[in-house]
Amino acid sequence: MFKFIFPIVTTLLISLNSLAADLKILTYDGIASEWGVGPQWEKMFEEQCGCDIEFITVNGGSSAIITRGMLDSTAYDIILGIDNTMLDDAVNKNLLMPHNVSLPDMAIDWQHDYAIAFDYGWLAFVGRKGEALPQSMEELIDNQDIDIIMETPQTSGFAHWFYGLYGDKSAEKWQKMKKHIVTLTPSWSEAYNLFLEGEADMVLSYTSSPAYHVEYDKSDKYRAPAFVEGNYLQIELAGLAKTSQNRKLAQQFLEFLLTEEAQKVIPLTNIMFPSVKIVLPEAFVDLDIPQISINPQMSNENMYTIWSQEVEK
Repeated sequence: MFKFIFPIVTTLLISLNSLAADLKILTYDGIASEWGVGPQWEKMFEEQCGCDIEFITVNGGSSAIITRGMLDSTAYDIILGIDNTMLDDAVNKNLLMPHNVSLPDMAIDWQHDYAIAFDYGWLAFVGRKGEALPQSMEELIDNQDIDIIMETPQTSGFAHWFYGLYGDKSAEKWQKMKKHIVTLTPSWSEAYNLFLEGEADMVLSYTSSPAYHVEYDKSDKYRAPAFVEGNYLQIELAGLAKTSQNRKLAQQFLEFLLTEEAQKVIPLTNIMFPSVKIVLPEAFVDLDIPQISINPQMSNENMYTIWSQEVEK
């Protein structure tokens, strides 16, 4: 998921006449921003197909995409950017149809009739190199001297990670962790910017986040340690919209997303790992890679209810 917006701006690629677009892609604003992966994909695919792409964007993540897909009568061809916690919700709400895309040599174990994986990453807490960074969630919870900033657990994937580790003990662990959380923000960008301004020792982000600083700031001062208990695995997905008026072209776009050409621009734009096996840029070489992946055990809707009623009392 594209995260690095400094300052927070939402310059969107929206065609002047949506009716003229051959392919309409519903996604979140980071993908379609001028520094995101969307413009590069747009240029590449339009050169191949001789067609016109329009990105229709929402400010938010998977939930916002699904809400827009349900409320807006616009006929989308592709739904791009929902994650593995929200796929069942999108399918149950009749937003997607089977894609019939043949998969290449994938870097991640993902196969589903209704969505392809285009990138992935692990949630992690980013800190500064040279400081004593925790190597486990337990250590992070216990060390009250570490000030933390993070986005809301229910919308960031953290609730799935935390509950996956602690289950029925989550409420007890969360109350202890909350004591040294400086603030909970509604968005990743707000949390990360506060961290960069020195407002906290660590921030919830991704194991791949330090690669951004290596590539664009020429700095290796940030680290995102892989926790010994495991890190939560987020997979970003694309599917064929049930409302598509151009299904053949939409399927071609899904196939394009899994080509080496499309995948190689993901690491340094979306700052995530590409889903297809390719050579990663040098900025990714020294990242901590979790040895254990925590996968979601339930839908985001169910997790939201559990977190609200049982954990965040």
